[in-house]
Amino acid sequence: MKTTCGILPLILTLLLTSCELFQPKESAESLSDKYLESVSWDTLDQYPLFENCEETMAKDAQRNCFENTLFDNLYAELSQQQITVSKTVNDTVMLHFTISKDGILTLDKIDKSPLIEKEIPHLDSLLHASLEKLPSLYAGLKKVATGDVSEMVPVEVSCALPLIIRAF
Repeated sequence: MKTTCGILPLILTLLLTSCELFQPKESAESLSDKYLESVSWDTLDQYPLFENCEETMAKDAQRNCFENTLFDNLYAELSQQQITVSKTVNDTVMLHFTISKDGILTLDKIDKSPLIEKEIPHLDSLLHASLEKLPSLYAGLKKVATGDVSEMVPVEVSCALPLIIRAF
């Protein structure tokens, strides 16, 4: 028997603790870009920020604002969808995305189990559509010293985000 329910009753939960997996991607545009290849999420001087986040916030507050804004917007979009399942689903989907130096978020890959693939085959398109409706995003920044001058330069970063889906 198939059960139809909104995603809100599905108890959809985003766990943003894995944003520690942010790593800049390699770029060969300049010497400073080569230096930035080894920058990790934890060493960014400013996290990627949505338009509602203040760049003058403390670093932890910036990260919380980024994560909360991402979660709130994804959840708001997904909660409006109707999903039909024939079995109980209690599984994790891993979203891999990149935030470019221009602040463009791209969903690179979605890792999901065969059960999720079978029970919610249109999940990829729902996630892509939800991410397209995010507010404006500004790239993470890293301070780079060139001679006597230091400047903040945008950095391309990648993140893995676990999405737990429970449907009964």
